[in-house]
Amino acid sequence: MILIGLTGGIGAGKSFVSELFAQQALPLSDTDIIASQLLEPEQAAWAAVKEYFGASFFSVDGSLDRGKLASLIFTDATS
Repeated sequence: MILIGLTGGIGAGKSFVSELFAQQALPLSDTDIIASQLLEPEQAAWAAVKEYFGASFFSVDGSLDRGKLASLIFTDATS
């Protein structure tokens, strides 16, 4: 078995290559989807993020404000 990891920045072609793999019926594991599922309300990672960063990083409906969190993480040298 060969395990291939696709990495790269925005616009690097990861989605395109993933689609090519899917067309060949190759098994895929999309960590973006997995991470999104883990951060759904009431999931363990969601709770950990809420405990660490606080409720101000969440919308009224309980969903994570990803933009606000990204803004903090990618601009705060101590995070």
